[in-house]
Amino acid sequence: MSKEAKRLEKEIEKEKRKLIKHAKTYGLDEDFGQKEYKRLENKYFNLYYKDEDIRRLLDYFFDWCINYDGK
Repeated sequence: MSKEAKRLEKEIEKEKRKLIKHAKTYGLDEDFGQKEYKRLENKYFNLYYKDEDIRRLLDYFFDWCINYDGK
């Protein structure tokens, strides 16, 4: 795994913790996590098509945001 992919993995875990805390406090909304996903996607856009791990991690985070149900 590349250095950038490891950094992204840490950022995703940090965002997940913040999103879970937000969901427990305010509940889920229709676009849960999309702002955070877009921020990360824009930050790693140049690597998305070059690094399989970056693409896999961003896709994982997107799926997690879409499927998170608060449990």
